[in-house]
Amino acid sequence: MQSYKPRQAESEILYKLSISPAVCILGPRQAGKSTLAKQITKQILNSPAILGEGKKGLLGAVPHPSPN
Repeated sequence: MQSYKPRQAESEILYKLSISPAVCILGPRQAGKSTLAKQITKQILNSPAILGEGKKGLLGAVPHPSPN
C-alpha cells in the first residue's frame, strides 16, 4: 500500500469547510477523492483548533443525533 501524498486541494478544502458546512470533491475515477476526504476527516477529528475546542468551531454546526 502506498503512503498518502498531500494534495494541493487539501488546504483549500479545509478553508472552504471553515466557511461552509459542506464541500463537494469532484474528479475522475481513481483520482484520490475518497482518500482525500478520509485524510481531511482525520485532520479535523484530531485537531482541537479546527474543532473549536468545545466552542462553535468547524463541526459546531453538525447536528448530533438525539437519543430516543
